Amino acid sequence: MHLFKMALTFMAGLLALGYAAVWSVPPLHRLAVETVVTTGHAYLAHLIATPAQFAAARAQWLDTPNISAITAAETALAPQQPAAPVSAHAISGSTYRGWVLLVRNPALVHVVVTSNVGHMGEQVSQFGQQYHALAAINGGGFQDPDGQGSGGLPVGVTASFGHLSYYPDLTGDYVIGFDALSRLAVGKWTLQQARALGLRDAVSFKPLLVASGKPQITSGDGGWGIAPRTAIGQRKDGTVIFVVIDGRQPGSIGATLRQMQSVMLREGAVTAVNLDGGSSATLWYHGRVVNNPCCSPNGQRYIATAFIVTQ
Repeated sequence: MHLFKMALTFMAGLLALGYAAVWSVPPLHRLAVETVVTTGHAYLAHLIATPAQFAAARAQWLDTPNISAITAAETALAPQQPAAPVSAHAISGSTYRGWVLLVRNPALVHVVVTSNVGHMGEQVSQFGQQYHALAAINGGGFQDPDGQGSGGLPVGVTASFGHLSYYPDLTGDYVIGFDALSRLAVGKWTLQQARALGLRDAVSFKPLLVASGKPQITSGDGGWGIAPRTAIGQRKDGTVIFVVIDGRQPGSIGATLRQMQSVMLREGAVTAVNLDGGSSATLWYHGRVVNNPCCSPNGQRYIATAFIVTQ
């Protein structure tokens, strides 16, 4: 199974872009290298990249500028309360298909952590069912050596219903979460800083896509290649935006970070950040998984954290 997943991850990137095109067109070759570097089998990028190209892609993936963004206080203090607090609609682009989930009341959004921390993760649908949620989506990063992790151990600052914890993190991820005013907050904060900010629910991942309504990727495609993706954002009125993109499959190769940024801007996000993606990218809504998660023999990957929408 290990070799199968390795081969699937690697071949999906190459086949999706077109093997001949990858080698004949420099931008596509770079995109292929970046795609593989950001998977759980980054070492396979050596098969299509020089040491210098691999090092450059790896450095770009690890780079996390020390910036922060918090949705303006007055926009999140009085969230809307419509009859239907959650809605979803399908989206598509030149290389992808996916879903947008809108949560009108940000106070309904929380982070949940696997009940078997350190040993085994849970699937998004299991999180949703356990908490009788309106919807659930995959959350932050977790330890995943060679793509074979069990999803049992989160990385970085993690908070769930006001309980904050810190797990070893070598990637320099951002803390992504909601404070007591249900404002989406993103920054390179320590556990103590996150506690001082009053974060009630949080995960750790990167990069930042939108801050104060302005795109943070202003040149290139974001440097992470093309893949299944998940992101979270917030509008001026407090509405939370979740985006899930299918990838590594016919009809939906995946999205670049810049494409995710564009979706968030179209949806009106003033703050937005990328979450864990790849085979973790899953949206559970109305009691079922509505997207097509990639590359997991179980249909959904076992992960450490999830965002849920409570009733």
